[in-house]
Amino acid sequence: MFSPTQSPTARATAHDRTFAIGDLHGEVTLLRRLLAAIQPQPTDTLIFLGDYVDRGEDSVATVEELEALRARTQVVAIQGNHDAAWLEVWTGHGYRHRPAIPGARAIWEQYRGLLPVSIGRFLETTVLTYEDEEAYYSHAGAHPGRPFWQTPASELLWGPPGFWHERDDQGRRVDWGKPVVCGHYEVEEPVVTPIRICLDTAAYRTGVLSALELATPTLYSVRRTGEMAARVVSW
Repeated sequence: MFSPTQSPTARATAHDRTFAIGDLHGEVTLLRRLLAAIQPQPTDTLIFLGDYVDRGEDSVATVEELEALRARTQVVAIQGNHDAAWLEVWTGHGYRHRPAIPGARAIWEQYRGLLPVSIGRFLETTVLTYEDEEAYYSHAGAHPGRPFWQTPASELLWGPPGFWHERDDQGRRVDWGKPVVCGHYEVEEPVVTPIRICLDTAAYRTGVLSALELATPTLYSVRRTGEMAARVVSW
């Protein structure tokens, strides 16, 4: 059985542009629209912030799209709490039972429990954290008052207490040295600050998928209606 606590920390190599992309939750059409908008090149890095399955349009097609994307550019797949739940029931060749997490029932019943193994094999490749020159990345943030890499695995997946506070338990201003980029927390508009960045605009519910090109920084949003917006934001 795959254990999510065994996911390694990935680290950046040389690349051109870096994009962080919010929770997909099976919204494959929005993913394709985003890719058409940003036109990723082979030397770009796309960092997906977790939760690839459950709730949305087509989880299997989303995973297949991400696998195909890996042949064209550099993909970092952060592990989310939904992904960890599926990995807990993954045996390496099938799924023991439906994971006990909201949104899993629909896809389980759609395939009568015989989901493609492509989901489990993709989720095995996810990592809990990633780091580059611009930022730290995890699904649900980092523990305030500690170095980023000392955040427990459960908090990386489900959220640390006090992550959104401006000061830690000792009264010190929260600062990990560079921004922590996350998904997980459904926000109406992307949050972009020098300390924390959240890009989960609840694509499965709102029909809006958000991404951030870190260096510029430029925020991208695509919608089910076909609209796309890009704007430069300030730190």
